Amino acid sequence: MASMSLMGLGFAPDGFSTVKNYNSKYTGNAKLGDLFMVKCGSSSAGSGPGYYHAGVYCSEEDEEIIHFTVSPSQSSSSGIAASSSFSSGPGFVSKVHMNMFCGQNHYAIYRKNGEIPTSFRANIRKAMKEIPEYDVLDSNCIHFAMKLLDVDLQTRENYIKQLLKITKGISRSTNQEMRSLPI
Repeated sequence: MASMSLMGLGFAPDGFSTVKNYNSKYTGNAKLGDLFMVKCGSSSAGSGPGYYHAGVYCSEEDEEIIHFTVSPSQSSSSGIAASSSFSSGPGFVSKVHMNMFCGQNHYAIYRKNGEIPTSFRANIRKAMKEIPEYDVLDSNCIHFAMKLLDVDLQTRENYIKQLLKITKGISRSTNQEMRSLPI
């Protein structure tokens, strides 16, 4: 299994197995506690690699996903951040139907190995009552999802740092390729 730092590139994070790959068809097999990762639009006006939005499947009956974004005043109509450039500000926790969460974007579903935490439903109730501060580096949708699933803090921090390092490398590589194209 791949390191958690590769999760944003389509690999299963450590401690999770892949239920659905980014390019495969959804077969209705999501379960309570599954981690959804949606590939959102490119950053840097289309020249960057894009970014990923995380949410956790929290209701099999209603097919809902709980997720965390910047406040609605800084979001798109779907509730997913319109740009990855918002570095901090008021956060917003909500539940949406999985079709609204994923939209027409490519997405992957990961399942935590073993059981979801017994505190999962209590974690959701608590999260829905809070108004957390959003910070792209220290308190984003991936931190939020991993916290709901009781993934340890060190694993979350390492994942975020490694993902940012990989994303910056891809962005730098893409920008260098763009500069080398003939005009």
